[in-house]
Amino acid sequence: MARARAQSARANIVLDCGANVGVFIRTSLRAGAEKIIAIEPAPDNIECLRRKFPAGDRLGRVVLVPKGVWDKEDFLDLLVDPDNQPADSFIIHRPGAKAVARVPLTTIDHLAAELQLPRVDYIKMDIEGAEVRALAGAKQTLARFHPRMALCTYHVDDHPRQVPIAAREGWNGYSVECGTCLYSDWKVRPEVPLLLLKSTSAFCRGPLADLSSGPGARPERGSRIWIPAPL
Repeated sequence: MARARAQSARANIVLDCGANVGVFIRTSLRAGAEKIIAIEPAPDNIECLRRKFPAGDRLGRVVLVPKGVWDKEDFLDLLVDPDNQPADSFIIHRPGAKAVARVPLTTIDHLAAELQLPRVDYIKMDIEGAEVRALAGAKQTLARFHPRMALCTYHVDDHPRQVPIAAREGWNGYSVECGTCLYSDWKVRPEVPLLLLKSTSAFCRGPLADLSSGPGARPERGSRIWIPAPL
C-alpha cells in the first residue's frame, strides 16, 4: 500500500486537502513531488505539521495553509473529536465532538490564484463530508488544469454519487474508478473514487503517467489510468 500511495502522488504540484498530520505529504515528497499545498483546518494538526515540516526544512516544497476547504471564503465552527482527530469536521456532528473557535475557510480556486500556481497535477481530498462544497470552489482549477484526483466519499451517504457529479461540473472529461470499498450496516460502498482523465493530456505524459492501468501494467497515452487509492 505504501508503494501505491507513492505512485499516486507522483505529480509535480499536489493539493493535499485535509492534510491531517502529514502522512500523505511525506509520501508525496518521497515520490518526488515538486510542491505540496497542505490544507488543514484543525489547530492541533496544524501545530503538528509545523513541527514535522519546519519552514527551514521545507525548501519551498511544502506550503502549509491553516484553513478549511469550502466553496467560498468564510468562517465556520470546526467540530473537533478529542478521541479521533482525523474525524474533525465542519459538516458531521459526531457524538462527543466539540466546536472550537471559528476557523477560516478558503477555496481551491482562490488558493491557486493566490499562490500563483502554474498548474495543479493531483488533488487528494479527505475532508470529512465537505468534498462536494470544496469541489464547487474548484471549478476554475479543474477546468483549467484537469488534475487527477482521489476523493473520499464514505462520509455522507449520497457522496458516492454526488462527488463525481460535483467534479464533472468543473470539467466533464473525468472518468471514475473505485479505489477501496467499505462494508458497514450490511452495505458495501466506495471509500475513495478516483477521478481520471479520459483523454490525452499534458499531465498524462512522461513521469506523471508512470502509473498502472491495472496491477502490473503500464498505461498507454490517452488511456484510462488506474490509480491506487492513497490511504
